[in-house]
Amino acid sequence: MKCFPKGARVVFIGDSLTSGGTWVSHVYDQYLRNDPHCGIRMYNCGISGGCTTSAIDSLEENGWFYRPTHAVILLGINDVGRHLYRLQDGKEAFEDLRLEERLQRLSDYSHGMDALVSMLQGRGVHVTILSPSVFNESQDPTHLREIGIDAACEYMAEQNRRLAMRKGCEYMNLHAVMRYLLTMRNVARPDRVHLEPDGQILLAKLFLAEQGMLPAPDLSTPASAMAFLDGAKEECNPLLRKNQARHAAAYALRRVGDASYLIARHAGNASDAEKMAYVKKFRETAQDFWADLAARYIAGYPRKQEMLQDVIRLTDACAIPDSEIQESLQENPENMH
Repeated sequence: MKCFPKGARVVFIGDSLTSGGTWVSHVYDQYLRNDPHCGIRMYNCGISGGCTTSAIDSLEENGWFYRPTHAVILLGINDVGRHLYRLQDGKEAFEDLRLEERLQRLSDYSHGMDALVSMLQGRGVHVTILSPSVFNESQDPTHLREIGIDAACEYMAEQNRRLAMRKGCEYMNLHAVMRYLLTMRNVARPDRVHLEPDGQILLAKLFLAEQGMLPAPDLSTPASAMAFLDGAKEECNPLLRKNQARHAAAYALRRVGDASYLIARHAGNASDAEKMAYVKKFRETAQDFWADLAARYIAGYPRKQEMLQDVIRLTDACAIPDSEIQESLQENPENMH
């Protein structure tokens, strides 16, 4: 894969692995440290629970405000329909295959990715397609209740490779390398999908190495692969201060978007006021993650346009070289590659 050119405006399109993670910000940080004059702007457009359909809707709602020149797509783990692979109590695996529904999901994903890429390319956007990540079946396999999800992700990876070839896109098989590394060290959370902080660093480093922004990891032996994993675990450098501010503002905006998709859309074709009333009622009985998500929607939705402008302003500030980046490079010359 090629690295992004100077002045690029990059949108990262994905699900909760992108929306709730830090890997995009770590990628951006490396670009800022590597070349303070790159003028690159990166925007995280992930949606928790998202799929190809929601990605298209999100672009129509927010993504075009960023005037992207490049897009990176990481989708699939929700499109696959994980519930279709969950074993039912009292049933043998062969009795609960639901093959037609699974195959329909794979077909819908293929068509959805094609439509998404076509939409982006129709606006002159250069597209990079990542394969889905992994469903970590190597984690506590004796309690695995969803059989075949990772195989479906592998199939999606091949679909994406062929789509990239047909459409002239950049492509990275993230699934293959992540599955290999996760057999050596688990950096996934108990849900087998989302990544721990060192897993986010790992994903960022793999992406940057594929672009040539970092040296390619030596994964030829278990020992060298473990050394790479150790390096990812240790390299948790804080983001540049301006990037931290941008990350926090973008995360707050994404949580409003997550709530719109996961909660408010269930109000149907309702007005903004009716959706707000629906979310407030939902919050009365919600707990933990869902209560927090509802609260962020209630507080943030009326300010959504203001929050969007904050993200644009803070990203613009990141793209401007300043003494902070120069000082960081002088103090830590190893950040340059």
